[in-house]
Amino acid sequence: MDIRDAITMEAWVYPTTINGDKRTIITKAAYYLQIEPTSQVATYFYEVVPPGYHLSDGRVNENEWSHVAVTYDGKEIKFYINGKEDSEVIKAKGQIRSQASWGVHLGGERDGCCPRYFQGTIDEIKISNYAKTRDEILKSMKDAASVSPQTKLPLVWGTIKQIKY
Repeated sequence: MDIRDAITMEAWVYPTTINGDKRTIITKAAYYLQIEPTSQVATYFYEVVPPGYHLSDGRVNENEWSHVAVTYDGKEIKFYINGKEDSEVIKAKGQIRSQASWGVHLGGERDGCCPRYFQGTIDEIKISNYAKTRDEILKSMKDAASVSPQTKLPLVWGTIKQIKY
């Protein structure tokens, strides 16, 4: 996970609450994939210029499955929501500051200023050490969605756990 030159982060998300704070999907002290309180997808790559959180134009909805992805190829940061390339493309350059000893966290973080936990369900998380093309993201999205959302493992286990004997 010590990725520096190019990256793709993607996941199926079902946020039940978006407002309040950032909703972290994937984080390492070098890179993030989150949902902002505005419902926009957000990313941050440390040491990549321009610095700071970058936001998609598109948004995800509460209580609805969405596939979100962000890519960085050393020249551009791109967002994808449900396989559609977002209109927001950020010209960027630089190597992501990373260390092998830094852990990757899924669904939340307690580092820095405040806890930022994802509220809802996350499935099919993928982190790649290259920037996937739109077609590769569509394939990844469709391969993961070959089962209807109602039969995704987290939902099935959630339903089973709610059954009273």
